[in-house]
Amino acid sequence: MEPVEIIKKKSCFNLYQFKEIIQYFYNKTDYEVFSMINKRCGQVLLLFEENPIPYTEDMKVIFPNICIQHLYHYEEEHVFGMKKYIYHFEVSYSYYHDVHGERIKFKRVVFNRLDRIRYGGQIPEGITDIGYKAFNGSDIQVVIIPDTVTSINNNAFENCNNLKTVYFSKNLLSIGAEAFLDCVSLKEINKPTALQFIGYHCFHGCIKLKELPKEIKRSN
Repeated sequence: MEPVEIIKKKSCFNLYQFKEIIQYFYNKTDYEVFSMINKRCGQVLLLFEENPIPYTEDMKVIFPNICIQHLYHYEEEHVFGMKKYIYHFEVSYSYYHDVHGERIKFKRVVFNRLDRIRYGGQIPEGITDIGYKAFNGSDIQVVIIPDTVTSINNNAFENCNNLKTVYFSKNLLSIGAEAFLDCVSLKEINKPTALQFIGYHCFHGCIKLKELPKEIKRSN
């Protein structure tokens, strides 16, 4: 209990510094114990306007000033009355399209096969991931990846026989395995400057693609 004694006697940390430290606590119990140390520790918890851990209605006693709720899993409780909700788990573009607004933000939005059927072949802004087989077998000819996209998943554009040109996002970090497998008409792609990962057989069977940017190595 040494940390308790240090806080009781004298601390070199101000309230905001304590807030930065305890935001890494693991669970509700950690914060409950901290709040009972002394009055000053309770004042630290009053500074939180965004939940540092999954938040439920009964936690208003610990964090009475939370007004922005971060949600990390589908099953988390949606607490009524927040000024803003920020979703960190993956959602489809259809869901994002229907509910997003000033008070509701999404960190991961996937454009999947059903989204493509519903909204067409143009990839909209706000998407962060192109889903597994999202465009598989479609007749799309040109793909323009918005700058919000950071990931293209496995087989996303497999067997797009009419696809000729792909303009990658400047923020694209990864291209999954066989993402452009057997795109036999593909002959032009730009340099993905931020790319960190490329999957196995990504451009295998792209017989018209004579040269790849040096950032991309053809896998066999």
